Amino acid sequence: MSTEIEASPTPGGPERPQSPRDVALASALLELKDRLAATTYAAYLPVHGRPALRGAVAVDTPCGFTVPSELSLEDMRQPTARAYRTGELIVAEADEVRELIRQVPELFLHSPFPMAVASVPLVEAGRTFGCLSVRWSRTQTRGTPVAPDDLRLLQTVAEKLAGQLHHLAEAGLSMEAPTVPIFIAPAPMPLPDAGSTPAADQLGRGVTGTTFLYQLRRLSTQLAGAVQIRDVLTAAQDQVMAPFGASALMLCLVQEGRLRVVGSSGFSRDEVGHVEGTPLSRSTPETDTVTLVEARLHQSGDASARTSEPRANDNQGNQPRAYMPLIANGRSIGCCILEFPAPWHCSPADEEIALTALMLGQIGQALERVYAQEVEHAFARTMQESLLPPSLPLTPETVVTSRYLPATEGAAVGGDWYDAIPLPDDRIGLVIGDVEGHSPQAAGVMGHLRSAVLAYATEGHEPATILERTDRLLRILGTSRFATCCCLWLDPATGVAKVATAGHPLPLVSPAPGELTALDVPVGPPLGLGDDHHYEQQEITLGPGTITALFTDGLLDTRALGPDDALTRLGTVFSCDQVRRYLPIR
Repeated sequence: MSTEIEASPTPGGPERPQSPRDVALASALLELKDRLAATTYAAYLPVHGRPALRGAVAVDTPCGFTVPSELSLEDMRQPTARAYRTGELIVAEADEVRELIRQVPELFLHSPFPMAVASVPLVEAGRTFGCLSVRWSRTQTRGTPVAPDDLRLLQTVAEKLAGQLHHLAEAGLSMEAPTVPIFIAPAPMPLPDAGSTPAADQLGRGVTGTTFLYQLRRLSTQLAGAVQIRDVLTAAQDQVMAPFGASALMLCLVQEGRLRVVGSSGFSRDEVGHVEGTPLSRSTPETDTVTLVEARLHQSGDASARTSEPRANDNQGNQPRAYMPLIANGRSIGCCILEFPAPWHCSPADEEIALTALMLGQIGQALERVYAQEVEHAFARTMQESLLPPSLPLTPETVVTSRYLPATEGAAVGGDWYDAIPLPDDRIGLVIGDVEGHSPQAAGVMGHLRSAVLAYATEGHEPATILERTDRLLRILGTSRFATCCCLWLDPATGVAKVATAGHPLPLVSPAPGELTALDVPVGPPLGLGDDHHYEQQEITLGPGTITALFTDGLLDTRALGPDDALTRLGTVFSCDQVRRYLPIR
């Protein structure tokens, strides 16, 4: 018997050379493909230096992309690992595989519908070379156990293949798994019948692996730029909801034992409200999908597809729905609900379910990543706001106001801070600073510095002395972050101000509309550089009606204009008469 082997090269790359070992593996798999009606066919070989098996060759069937790429030999729950370790044919029926998925949710991405598995070791002369693994969907076995004739054929093919591998190994060929498996194309389809067109015949064969790769690539590209949950929802709408013809989509995450709807499209507010907050202890299609880690398809009119008691605006169960778990980091973290506008004439194909599961796996990963970032940012914002002054001091001689906004939309929290401190002798201290970076760690350092400056100022120290002490404190704290800071101490009775700055932009001073006074104050290095620097301060006199502005560099927009032009523009805006209209200055 002769077999032609066609290897599927990596898209955009050269076809890999075929070794005699790979030809032997491919010939065995294609013989199984010709004589068995299974879903996937794969050959596994051991990984160098680790107790694991990796796919070496697989048949490029519609669901071939679901073949597990690597299996741990230490997990005896896996049928293929068990076959390799025991040297026996292992069969796991669909119910056993389903129970395994509940224990290891990440396996759902490889078996999103009920599947039976048969794995046989490749043993010859006391050496185990690898395993052959074949999987059947429940539609192929019609819910019955795998046929004994199929298992005998699998055993026979494995014995012949093991003999071939033994001879090749004796000749010096490696029996270790490659980094990436070879996917081989099955035999070409028969020519179309008379009267049919080649195009119609090709379309009748269904989608191909390239179609799946195209859809996954588009989804991956869109999710890579997702920074908020609404971005993930948009990607799900564009790449899952629309291509599969769904009319509505809902994404839910598990939080504190309940389902929380994090995004929806096409569902009414009542439908979203009935899912929101559902405890996992209650059995509904949504919660069962999460806890049992299985896909659920409900045809039109199936009452079990409804989430709870009948309610208004839910179409009374007339539209089909698909409930799919969201898998991330090996856990079932939530579910996706897809609703379709018209009844299914037939259930979705296995490969469509598998592709949807794989795409939702990416969406689940993105949701968990983005949600974790949003929680971290919310925590940091709360911490940051709690470290800023709750109110500014009021005095008859001065008007103090502040504005605290991110420089760009979606910017992370950071270490910018300000303070207005009542000083001895009815003076007032203005402080502004900026810790390097945008993170909760930067906000934490900011809290230390604000507390230190506040304490030193309350003790009556001058601006330059405060910067020196704060510089030493920052090095004692052991942080690798540096910070800039500017202190201005003002005596409203005399208008005398003392200014010192550590790497921070100097304040802008406008004595009258349209006028801007340049300050001649030495700018010391940022805090925390470790040089034990001596800072200098200067005295200036501010007349009645003078506006003084302290700011951080985020206000300058130096990327677009450059530092000099940005500062000039800011000074022009700051000194205009319109600014004074917002302040009660006479």
